[in-house]
Amino acid sequence: MKKLINQEIQHGQLTPDFMQAWLNREQQSSSIFGDGVALPHVIDKSGLNRILVTVGVFEKPVVFDNQKVNMVFLVAIPYKLDATLSKILAQVYDLIRSITANGSVKNLV
Repeated sequence: MKKLINQEIQHGQLTPDFMQAWLNREQQSSSIFGDGVALPHVIDKSGLNRILVTVGVFEKPVVFDNQKVNMVFLVAIPYKLDATLSKILAQVYDLIRSITANGSVKNLV
């Protein structure tokens, strides 16, 4: 996760405080989605009017919260979420559910 977040910070898509926001969010509850997939979703205070989705795939599963994870979908949600972005966010979550439910996609990792 830190590598994904740092990559987006370097590209100007996230601000450095996002890392701490993610750490705080993980302390509150796990982001494990199930079946080897993690779905950390964090409020993004960068001021950018978009939803950022970054995908990470591990060659070998890593253990996180006592569960094996081989695919991560990092979702950065704008602090100010308007109706359009709220609708898009729902579509993003639906797409992630579809991807993770498709056995052939999971077999690629």
